[in-house]
Amino acid sequence: ILTHAHILTHAHILTHAHIHACTQCHALRSNINEIHQQVDEVKDQVRENLGKVILRGEKLEDLNEKGENLQHEAGVFKKVATKKKRKERCSAMCCCCSCCYM
Repeated sequence: ILTHAHILTHAHILTHAHIHACTQCHALRSNINEIHQQVDEVKDQVRENLGKVILRGEKLEDLNEKGENLQHEAGVFKKVATKKKRKERCSAMCCCCSCCYM
């Protein structure tokens, strides 16, 4: 047979255990929320870094294309300069030769 004092003792123990469990649960929720916030911050940083990498890649592609164009223009310049140099040498050697105008 349960007495009034016995019931109150068990009620106090259950209430104390329940409060302790709720406190632990709240602490766990708080930790989980903090971890979720940190994960969100990391995801935002990763997105930002990926955006920068993509922009850097585009800039590198542009730079590579400019380098290729410059290399092509240098080749054209070399050919023109070589022809002009030959023409000047030929003109210096003879002034009426048709080979100078090729």
